[in-house]
Amino acid sequence: MSGCILAVRISASRLQAILGHGVKDTFLDRPGSPSAPILVNNGAAVRRIASELLSTAHQGVALSLFAQGKIVELLLEAVLAVTPMAEDENNARKVRDILVANPKSPPSLAALAKMVGVTERKLNAQFRAVYQSAIFEWLNEWRMQQARDLVIAGRVSIKEIAFSLGYSHVSTFTAVFTRRFGAPPTLLRAGAVELSSPRRPSEF
Repeated sequence: MSGCILAVRISASRLQAILGHGVKDTFLDRPGSPSAPILVNNGAAVRRIASELLSTAHQGVALSLFAQGKIVELLLEAVLAVTPMAEDENNARKVRDILVANPKSPPSLAALAKMVGVTERKLNAQFRAVYQSAIFEWLNEWRMQQARDLVIAGRVSIKEIAFSLGYSHVSTFTAVFTRRFGAPPTLLRAGAVELSSPRRPSEF
């Protein structure tokens, strides 16, 4: 792994969406941005992420979601290297990373609070302060944004998308998707409808 170079290309708009408010300015206002590279020290965490990306057995939609989770981890390493985080922000981002890494079977609120080392009430308050949303409301919206992107991409079936995001029944997924975007995923994929600039939270 010492001879491996890990490079990730990401647009300025996507970087801003992932980082949310505040710390995004650390990167987006740099000289040469938005195209200037963000360098992350080759520490143990980065080598672990690279190893996991190279050795994963995930395929298709699961691989896409897994890779996005690892990209978030890399960005977190970059943020931590230049920006001291307050406890609220640090804990909120830890929870976000845990949820993104396992959207199919996310931990309960009690389990998340235990992982972070605070009470459930405090964790909820910390997360809302950073993301302006309750923890599982944020996860539901993240799932829908991932679902929308995957449906439009057309590389995997609607059923695979639903199961990979934690929906046991396609009918439930379809109902939630339709309620969120105003049209079922099948019509969106077929090009029968066009979403009119759906709201995308800036805190992903």
